[in-house]
Amino acid sequence: MIERAHLRHSYLFLLFSCLIIGCSLHTPQMCDSDVAKENDHQAFQRLLASDFHPEWTDDGGRHTTWACKVPPDDGDVAKAESRPVLLLHEYDHLTTVCLEFAKRLSRAGFRVYVPLLFGKADGVGGTGTMIANTWELETSGEWYTLFAEHKKQPITTWLCDLAKRISEKHGGRRIAVIGMCLTGVMPIAMMGEDAPILAAVVAQPSIPLFAFTPEGERSLGISEDEINNAVKRSKSEHIRIFGTRYEDDTIGKRARFEHICTLFGENFENHTIRACDYLHNPKWGLKSNAHATLTLCYLPSPDDYPPRKLYLELLVFLKAQFEGK
Repeated sequence: MIERAHLRHSYLFLLFSCLIIGCSLHTPQMCDSDVAKENDHQAFQRLLASDFHPEWTDDGGRHTTWACKVPPDDGDVAKAESRPVLLLHEYDHLTTVCLEFAKRLSRAGFRVYVPLLFGKADGVGGTGTMIANTWELETSGEWYTLFAEHKKQPITTWLCDLAKRISEKHGGRRIAVIGMCLTGVMPIAMMGEDAPILAAVVAQPSIPLFAFTPEGERSLGISEDEINNAVKRSKSEHIRIFGTRYEDDTIGKRARFEHICTLFGENFENHTIRACDYLHNPKWGLKSNAHATLTLCYLPSPDDYPPRKLYLELLVFLKAQFEGK
């Protein structure tokens, strides 16, 4: 009994140490506007209440999925309804900038769904939230994020069911899935199962969060069966993947991204934001720890500002996939 208690305490101490280290290692650049938004919890609640509505909540009340109700700028609601998109939020919580990204996509002519995957939908960020949500991830039984290199993420089953639910709501149409950071590889995992996926977006894939070997740095944090099935489906069903990261990002590993590129070959579109486009141009104010390509530091102009340019490329990609099927 004493030995079991000692092992349990040792495990908790190790996990807590990893949480603290993880907080220091996985803190991407935020621009001033991002910091202000993260600290404005009431703005998050207002945004969620005004521009989103809860579409589904699972039986246990653990995961709620919101649909963005912002209409498309061109007024073509029917076309937007024919373009369903599932947007998976980043580590370490559902944020204002993620909801704003969903709104941009909605205005551009897509029907966007955002599920709460972990944490609370309260807009509260900071170190305390990061520690609490990392603890939840590692103890919920739904994720293996810190060290696991080749394990099936249990959350995949729920995500596939959600994808099917969205597809059914849209007349059986296949959907696009966007994963970012910790969820970056989840579209590939879903492709490896039976999710009705039309196109996948893999942005700065970051699990496992701790990688100490070359194999760890190239691993995707999902099972080999899922990877092999995803590659097969990509070829047979012509599912294309839009991949992106900042070139010097140390959270979304270069080796992992390059491995995905090799796996999917001609069906993979590489939209890496090159260092010469964001680090060597001081007017953008982007630094070497830039990580979140589609949410943080976004500006609506000019069009050659790297995150804005990437967003425009993403719109072209998504519209081409929906119009081509």
